[in-house]
Amino acid sequence: MSYQQMAPPPPPAPATTATPVVTTKIRPSAAWYWIGGFLIAAGIIGCLAILGVWAVRTSNAVDDFARMKVEPTGGEQGFSFASAGKYTLYYEYRSEVEGEKIRNGEHDAPSQLQITVTDANGTEVPVSSYDDDFSFSFNDKLGPAVAQVTIPEPGNFTVAVNSNATAPFVIAIGKGAIQSIWPWWALGALAALVVGLGLGILAIVMTAVKRGARKREQRRQQAAVAGYGYGVPATYPGTYTPAPAPAPGPAWTPPPSTSPGWDVPGGGAPEPAPPPASTDDPWGPPKG
Repeated sequence: MSYQQMAPPPPPAPATTATPVVTTKIRPSAAWYWIGGFLIAAGIIGCLAILGVWAVRTSNAVDDFARMKVEPTGGEQGFSFASAGKYTLYYEYRSEVEGEKIRNGEHDAPSQLQITVTDANGTEVPVSSYDDDFSFSFNDKLGPAVAQVTIPEPGNFTVAVNSNATAPFVIAIGKGAIQSIWPWWALGALAALVVGLGLGILAIVMTAVKRGARKREQRRQQAAVAGYGYGVPATYPGTYTPAPAPAPGPAWTPPPSTSPGWDVPGGGAPEPAPPPASTDDPWGPPKG
């Protein structure tokens, strides 16, 4: 009996490798964080700068107020108003009149302060109480508003003051100091703050969101390179050659169909010979 040699198994499949990921620069640049911070700082600085300019101009306006020194016993002084309109009267506990510095330790106006304004004809002009303003100056002029008066027309007017003060003080007259911040100065400062903060915060948030998305994408690609199931198999660089066929062995010859001396026509095994006939009749008489 002979057999054929089995062919060897094919070589193992080449290991799959992922195409390398080229690390690209993350966009947008991290410099946008600095730009956002600069915009926020610019908004805050712009707001403070506008308020600073307003403060300087208001201080200069307060320095230009008309003033009169009032003794504890009272006082009276004439003023010339160049234009009609509403004017504010201030009680200044720190001030200066004609080079004389006035310092009063009582920062609140006297409880019995009375101010009267009359025109050139002696007609009294109504004076109303008012305390929603404050005079301030970088030249050390300070004090709250105490009254308002509406001058009907340009001209000369007399201001008379009586009080129960115990030390000299100053009455200043001019356009309202604090009211001048509204609306343009306040709107300008607010606009600078809102625009700077809004653009700066928007730049920082958008940069963080976009850069975060790019970083996550790069991490997914790097995970693919590390073999976590996201890579693309590379082409096997070699050429697969099948194993050579084995050399043929000796042919197998089947045995003869019958044994010698037993050949029968048509092949097959010979039929067994019939048993020999018996000459005795088991039911007949015995034979001699």
